[in-house]
Amino acid sequence: LFATDEWFAAAENMIADAEPVWKEEAFTTFGKWMDGWESRRRRTEGHDWCVVQLGIPGKIRAIEIDTA
Repeated sequence: LFATDEWFAAAENMIADAEPVWKEEAFTTFGKWMDGWESRRRRTEGHDWCVVQLGIPGKIRAIEIDTA
């Protein structure tokens, strides 16, 4: 797993087995605690992105992206 920016939260959170959790009062040294992948606001051109390596050879048939 690789991500171009992991300022607020690590990319590993994207593939966590657990359900998302909201912690109203939780903060880290970088700001509000997040349980998903969270990059900082970009002020330059371009996009943040990540690479996820499959554990075994196969074909991806579907991807679910939850931005809630």
